[in-house]
Amino acid sequence: MKDLLIRNVSGFRGDQCEENIDDCPGNLCQNGATCMDRINEYSCLCPPSYTGTQCELDVDECSVRPSLCHNGATCTNSPGSYSCICVNGWTGPDCSVNIDDCAGAACFNGATCIDRVGSFYCQCTYGKT
Repeated sequence: MKDLLIRNVSGFRGDQCEENIDDCPGNLCQNGATCMDRINEYSCLCPPSYTGTQCELDVDECSVRPSLCHNGATCTNSPGSYSCICVNGWTGPDCSVNIDDCAGAACFNGATCIDRVGSFYCQCTYGKT
């Protein structure tokens, strides 16, 4: 009769070390990251707005993608996100929508309201000033 020598292999369990031990329970992944079990360790799959070994670092979207905000807007980074502060005349999440200044304007005597960025003017009918 032969003796069977079984030696534990780190990261595995079972009579023949056939089962990888799940290292994810109690993991330190942060900010909604997904824990990925590996052999005797784990890694964190970060959401797009975070980075770092445990997804603990906020990605500065404003630095990584400086073209996020348009038309002279200021990009402001925040944890997990960013926002655009629009200049006068622009709106929308990325400040790409021209505000219709004619919406609240009044042109008289048949004049046509012409929208500009941050202003409007009334184009008079022929013969009127």
